[in-house]
Amino acid sequence: MQRIDSWMIKQEAIDCILTLPDTADWNDILYSLFVIQKIEKGRQEAKEGKGISTEEARRNDFKRVSDLVTSGEVVLIASPRNENLVVMSENEYNRLEKAHRNVAHVAKTDRSLRELAEGKSVSFTVDELEAMENMSAEETQALIAQARERQRA
Repeated sequence: MQRIDSWMIKQEAIDCILTLPDTADWNDILYSLFVIQKIEKGRQEAKEGKGISTEEARRNDFKRVSDLVTSGEVVLIASPRNENLVVMSENEYNRLEKAHRNVAHVAKTDRSLRELAEGKSVSFTVDELEAMENMSAEETQALIAQARERQRA
């Protein structure tokens, strides 16, 4: 069982690293792994009954939750219907959002590079691009068709 858990942890780390942008440095990698580890720790604690229940958070533990979050912790609040909440600082949230946007950007860039390698791209001069600003959709399509013909020749 320990061997399977260890393999799954390694695989999750590899998957996490592969989703990071090519510009990711050691700090980005370590931070992403840290956040995943914190969330997994919270899930495990919730399963073991160690997490903060929704009722506790509502009643009187908001200060405790707030103190944990402001000290850098990511807190999982367990719900009876397994609709758990993850509470983190705005800074942590912004870093995760940035990482998510970077992944989306890298995916678009990879797609563009594949299309370029497959010859599915069209090149324009600066003058043509400026002229497109004032063209109708039909005129733009005609210019794109002309550019494709030029590239085939």
